Amino acid sequence: MQKSAITRAQRRDTQDQQRAQKAVATMTLKAAELVLVRHGETDWNREHRLQGQQQPGPPLNQRGWQQCELLRGVLQQRFTHFDAVVSSDLLRTVQTAQVLAAAYSIQVQQHPGLRERNLGLLQGLTYAEGPVAQPAAWAALQRGSSSTRIPGGGESLNDLRQRMAATLLDIAGQYPGKRVLLVSHGGALHAAHRAARGYDARGKVVNCGVSIMMAEPCSSSCNCRRCSLPGQQQRNAEQQQQEQQHQQQQQQRTCEQQLQEQQQHEQQQQHTCEQLKQQEQQQVEPQQQQHDKAHSLQTAAAHEFSSKQHGCCIHLCADSSAAGSHISTDGSRCGSSSGADGLGAEQQRAASSAHGRCLAADKQPAASSGRLALLVWNDGHELAERGMLDAAGFGGSANEA
Repeated sequence: MQKSAITRAQRRDTQDQQRAQKAVATMTLKAAELVLVRHGETDWNREHRLQGQQQPGPPLNQRGWQQCELLRGVLQQRFTHFDAVVSSDLLRTVQTAQVLAAAYSIQVQQHPGLRERNLGLLQGLTYAEGPVAQPAAWAALQRGSSSTRIPGGGESLNDLRQRMAATLLDIAGQYPGKRVLLVSHGGALHAAHRAARGYDARGKVVNCGVSIMMAEPCSSSCNCRRCSLPGQQQRNAEQQQQEQQHQQQQQQRTCEQQLQEQQQHEQQQQHTCEQLKQQEQQQVEPQQQQHDKAHSLQTAAAHEFSSKQHGCCIHLCADSSAAGSHISTDGSRCGSSSGADGLGAEQQRAASSAHGRCLAADKQPAASSGRLALLVWNDGHELAERGMLDAAGFGGSANEA
């Protein structure tokens, strides 16, 4: 039973390598060769303590430094040069990268995209402490769903895979046709395996294990071999130009339409204000006539009945109140009209903002995409032969710590 399982795994590895070689054959000279290495051992590895992205994280222990020294010799035998050395910005990977880069006299660059998976509330806990101290977070870690995030700001497996794929393609884009040494973490390298082959790798990634991958980013101006056939590049360029022109025309039509709608709205508001003023004038004229008539009567009555002059005050107050009411109503409507103008101004600003977003969208780079071909996975035979790796755990089922 075990023999058949090993045979199936070996057969699958062989098929994966064949597919990867075919994928590499379709890549151009701009594809980057990425040599992926896991950091050396730490005390937290031996304690089975979850490291995650805790800053700065544990340093290498004595055995970890020895593993790095041995790996440096192995790499020097395999690779004559590296064009760059990039590591995660966590302490254990930076220390590993510095040992390896010294053999090639290269300065280590740090990239946060190569970090380990964010394990949220579980970071710093051992496998024994996790279920007790953080049962919900531990259940999320053990759950089979790749979309489950660990409480406390942790990542899901899908988050990690997408981050690693984007990081690998980003680095490959910065070093087209070059060879780059990357120092990362066990969980992150598992995510790279999933991104390249579409399924989870068996066992754990050993400390200072080596994997080799070819990566070529693609975009709207893809230069892969399928897009580099005779005449295809010209067609791609023409198609891209047509798409850009169509997008610009559509954006211009959208902005023009918004301006037209704004102008129509403002004209409608102005027409509404004019109608309101006419209605108010029509209402004021009869009231003014009535007021004049009442005033004449009151004046005559005042001469005749001098003791009832307070009635004039009452009528005048009523008229003044009515006039005030008209003023208030007129003012509120004008205020409403002004408010409508304010809305017009807001729409104008929105149109300008929308136009600004359209221009900004043109400046944004295309979403990163490309191809990853994993040629070598988790090779640590040289270190295992020299007793620097746990033979039982090498390529076996030991859990990542």
